[in-house]
Amino acid sequence: VFICNECAEAHKALGLPVKSIGSALPKEEIDMLLAQGNSKINNKLLREVPPWTAAPSEFKLSQVRIFWVEAKYLEFAFSRKAESGYVEHNLDKYWFYLDEVSKEFTQLKGPFTRANMQTLFNEKALLRSESYIWHPCLGKKWVEFSKGQHFIFPPQSLTDSAIHEACRKKQALLRQKYPHLRGCMEMTFRGKTGRKWLIILPQRLAVLSDNKCSVPETEINLTDVNLSLAEVNNSLGIVISAESSEWVFTSRILKEVVEWFQALRCARYLLLSLGDDLVFPEIDSSELHVCNVRNSEDYMGDKIFEGLLRKEGSVWKVVRSRWFILRTHGLYYYLNKTDKVHRGMISIFHDSRVEALGEYKHSHHFEVVSKNKNLHLWADNVFQKEAWVKALNETIHKLKELNNKVKF
Repeated sequence: VFICNECAEAHKALGLPVKSIGSALPKEEIDMLLAQGNSKINNKLLREVPPWTAAPSEFKLSQVRIFWVEAKYLEFAFSRKAESGYVEHNLDKYWFYLDEVSKEFTQLKGPFTRANMQTLFNEKALLRSESYIWHPCLGKKWVEFSKGQHFIFPPQSLTDSAIHEACRKKQALLRQKYPHLRGCMEMTFRGKTGRKWLIILPQRLAVLSDNKCSVPETEINLTDVNLSLAEVNNSLGIVISAESSEWVFTSRILKEVVEWFQALRCARYLLLSLGDDLVFPEIDSSELHVCNVRNSEDYMGDKIFEGLLRKEGSVWKVVRSRWFILRTHGLYYYLNKTDKVHRGMISIFHDSRVEALGEYKHSHHFEVVSKNKNLHLWADNVFQKEAWVKALNETIHKLKELNNKVKF
């Protein structure tokens, strides 16, 4: 197997010496490669590559190639084909519209054939450009006729299969979660460099002096800028350029830069592709100071569950009440609910467990068992206990799923 120098460097960065296929791969993997060939292997490894992904074909940078090789071969990031859930319904049937003309109250009319809809529109009596139409292929939302006219009057070059493919892609984008990253990056703007707290919000990137501030220094509209990657001081940087301004964001952690770039690019892609159809996530203002960038040294994760519990101290074994927040990879506790700095935490791993059988000291006891730490906890009643145990077990289960590698 021969590979180019750039790919060889990327593979070497993963700790695999590239000399020959025999010295790099075990026999069973060699047999699989020989039997299936490059095209079949790539069809599995590259089943679903998001359109906003930074690829070596677009960015001729060694750091991007390293990210791509690791994501493709070690993390199998592109091999999990998402379930589309899309069903191809006959486009010549099953059309509906909202009658807002002939009745005092809006009424649903249909189903009609495509030919019926064409006639209704041509007569300009009940179906107009501002009317709303619906078909199963359009998903959950009604569409204004002027925006969906090409479905009713398709040009000769637009086949039904092409319409189905476009609808499938749009529904896949509608299921894509709009990113809401929060974390620190080094920012250079007009010759000045400093560490800033960044938050991806609906339609914009907010730049704050630190995570204690509530008022942004500036907000960057993601639809009005260009996003790119560039080599900055022998490292990888994100360049956001507008008509008269340019911001450069860097970090010494390569994966952190790539994670931010992917999130920003995803947000911009969804904004431009879906427009008014895009649904933004609910923003929890109490969590804006918490880093949820997985590859950051400050990573704490997203809030999953929270509430008041009693815990046993690690030294004096005194039981005290604390406010607990379960996040993606850890259980954090605070002196008060409004505190922003936690007093302690226990990390949650894929092999952590929750023991809820039996009592210890007080009623409604359960124990979180992790790699290097155990935590005895008490709820106020059996319902709170069951809710906490369920939330913890679901978090551990998700971590187990992430830990499991894709098998071919």
